[in-house]
Amino acid sequence: MNPPDPRAQARRRIEEQAKKLGERLARLDDQVTRAAGVGRTDLERIAVRRRRMVFERLNALNLMIAGLDADRDELR
Repeated sequence: MNPPDPRAQARRRIEEQAKKLGERLARLDDQVTRAAGVGRTDLERIAVRRRRMVFERLNALNLMIAGLDADRDELR
C-alpha cells in the first residue's frame, strides 16, 4: 500500500477551507442585503468589507489548488 500523497491531502484541506469560505461568503451577502434593506449603511459597509476579505482569501485558496494541480500534472 502506498503512503498517502501529501499534495492530495493538502488539496483536500484547502478545498474544505474554500468550501467553508464559500458558505461564509453567502452569509455575508445576506448580511449586506439585510443591512441595506433596513437602511443600516454602517453595518452594510462592515459586511461588504468582510465579504471582500473573504473573497480575496477564497481566490488565494483557489490559486493554491490550481498550483497543486499543476504540480501534480508535471509529475505525471
